Amino acid sequence: MELAPGVVVTTTAYNGQVPGPLLRLREGVPVTIDVTNVSANPDIVHWHGLAIDSLNDGAMEEGSPMIAPGGLLRYTYTPKPAGTRCTHTRGSGRDLSLGTYSGQFGFLLVEGKADAGAYDQEIFLAIHHWGPSFVPMVETMRAESANQPMTTGSDVGYQYASINQHMLGAGEPIRVKQGQRVLMRLLNASATENVILALPGHKFKVIAMDGNPVPNPTAVEVLSLAVAERVMRWSR
Repeated sequence: MELAPGVVVTTTAYNGQVPGPLLRLREGVPVTIDVTNVSANPDIVHWHGLAIDSLNDGAMEEGSPMIAPGGLLRYTYTPKPAGTRCTHTRGSGRDLSLGTYSGQFGFLLVEGKADAGAYDQEIFLAIHHWGPSFVPMVETMRAESANQPMTTGSDVGYQYASINQHMLGAGEPIRVKQGQRVLMRLLNASATENVILALPGHKFKVIAMDGNPVPNPTAVEVLSLAVAERVMRWSR
């Protein structure tokens, strides 16, 4: 995938695209989704933010089954609650080419009865980091005894960041007309990094966080999204 001219990464992706296909479901209406694993590694799909049973949730630690290479798994559940959710794989161990370090993520929109209001455009933006590598660091432990040693650990650093499939300055810009009302759904699809977003000269009215309506929608200049967090906002 070409993030920018001359910047190419290799990744596993849902249906060969990053982000994966937008899935629009209706709250309370049962769905069946078949996932085929054509990669060389066992994998799983997590339906982030849904209140569903552990068998279908897609979390290994809760007993959800892995999909073997070449295998197919049928997920059957009733999506709830309504809101901006997401899909992603889980786990990678120390292999930084797998799991949430890869391009296996996408938007899952569960439509309910709540009305977001009239808008001219609906835009989905997912932020992701690419080119991960382990970066040495030293953590100093405050000792309760004089013999407490200093310990070393590791963190992950990245070469690139993208919004959807492109780095800033590459790909087509979002085109809007003056006075249009734009509904933006944002997802931090990074494996480890929180992100801060701003659009200078504009404020954004936040109407939902993590897929759930906020009690008091507020206009802000800067947004901070933790890993896997979603924000829904108006912009004019």
